[in-house]
Amino acid sequence: MKKILFLTGLLIVHAVAGSFTLNDLKNLKNQVARTKERADKDTGDGPCGVDCYMLLSDVEKKLGMSDQGTCVSQCWNGEEYVLDDGREDCVTYTGGICVYNKKIGQKMYSIIVKYASWEAQSGAESVEWEETNEKTEDVSAGDADPDQDGVCDPWVSRNGLMDKYSAVCTGIDDCPNQAGPGKANGCPDYDVPQPPRKFFVLEGVNFKSGTATITPDSRASLMKIVDIMETFKEVTFKIVGHTDNLGSKEKNKRLSADRAAAVKNFLVKNGISASRIETSGMGGSRPVASNKTTEGRAQNRRIEFIRTDVE
Repeated sequence: MKKILFLTGLLIVHAVAGSFTLNDLKNLKNQVARTKERADKDTGDGPCGVDCYMLLSDVEKKLGMSDQGTCVSQCWNGEEYVLDDGREDCVTYTGGICVYNKKIGQKMYSIIVKYASWEAQSGAESVEWEETNEKTEDVSAGDADPDQDGVCDPWVSRNGLMDKYSAVCTGIDDCPNQAGPGKANGCPDYDVPQPPRKFFVLEGVNFKSGTATITPDSRASLMKIVDIMETFKEVTFKIVGHTDNLGSKEKNKRLSADRAAAVKNFLVKNGISASRIETSGMGGSRPVASNKTTEGRAQNRRIEFIRTDVE
């Protein structure tokens, strides 16, 4: 069977379109098996000749693939029968296999027909098949991008057909059976919101010095919170603002409360219900690092999120 798989990998055969179905293929297999069984019973000890078998040419006609197979003879090397794929130790030849690539429905199949030879004629002994992943050129545009994510299936590139299907898809799909954006090569984008923790500090949120004005570079971090709250509708938060100890306690408490309110306003403007968010400001009363260093003060200026929907 390994040799058969090797052969199917080398086939370059155009499929023939038609109404031939998988049931027709199964019926053909059974018909060939019945004729071989009758031949074996007729002689009692083996094949009785081409008169008892379905001819290989008749099998090809039923497949609609006359003279379109890749055939390899079977030979006797003095010890056993083997497929003659360039061997030099063959003594005699008797039958072999032919392999046909055929599109049935929307799938491609490699159909393997084993045959026996007498007097330059061939009688079919068995019919088997296996589904392949190869595509042929007689496909629709939908086959070029079956998951409809705008990224081409790998076979399009392998067959040099990117220009032909450029109006349908671009790039090469690393996940042809799953839809995904082009930036992820057609694979699902797994950077999706996860259920938030009970408590966390929102990194990446910055304010203009001494004010509650959110800087533009904070948008990405804040939009992650929007995504979380849109995904997990049950989540509610208390947003708590903190400052360092520079300035008066009263000013810092007011500034921290204003910054928490500014974050809430951003979320509300982006579609989150105000009823799901409360805010407060702690000023510089709860430092998490030393206020004696620049780095410590930066850590103390923070926005905390505390879930209020869980204990």
